[in-house]
Amino acid sequence: MNYSTIYSSLISRAKNRSLLGYGENHHIIPRCLGGDDSATNLVKLTAREHFIAHLLLVKIHPTNLKLVKAVAMMCMGQQERKISNRLYGKIRIRFSEAMTESQSGDKNSQYGTKWVHNIVTLESKKVKIGDSLEEDWALGRTPKKQPYVNPAKLAKRKENILLHENYYKIYSEVGFTEFVKITRYKSSQPNLVQQFTRLLDGFKSQNGKRRG
Repeated sequence: MNYSTIYSSLISRAKNRSLLGYGENHHIIPRCLGGDDSATNLVKLTAREHFIAHLLLVKIHPTNLKLVKAVAMMCMGQQERKISNRLYGKIRIRFSEAMTESQSGDKNSQYGTKWVHNIVTLESKKVKIGDSLEEDWALGRTPKKQPYVNPAKLAKRKENILLHENYYKIYSEVGFTEFVKITRYKSSQPNLVQQFTRLLDGFKSQNGKRRG
């Protein structure tokens, strides 16, 4: 069956008449195929003709995902257009197949890439598979959307974490009294332990019990 001939006949008939009652504008050459919104590329069709026109376009261009999607969207109002269950099913299946084809192999926007996120700034980005991770970056996207945090505050927190990691090494080896002598720490032991708990993952007290 020559679908192009049928389509041309439908368009020609619509151009040479004055449609009475409800009508829908149709792009003779779809925009996804290079058509524009000029008057010469528009024709008034009945709702039924409009649907048939799009079905014919899918037959003529079966691999064009946008045309398939347009028909699938028109099927949302299938009761008004009196589309058979069989036809509706075929269209939905073709749309699903077209979506799968468009996302396969190198057509997939994720192809050859992986998501990574920065554990300090919490930003996410895609990098090429095989690229080594930079400092402070881990695999995967940020688990959930985080509120904006001032970069200067983040940098200060990171510096504070590094400081207390060094403090903890000294504290765990010599105890609090010698720690104060070495570092000239001016606050109390409970305050120091509180900072360890707040800043260090997996911090354990001197007696081996996990804190935090």
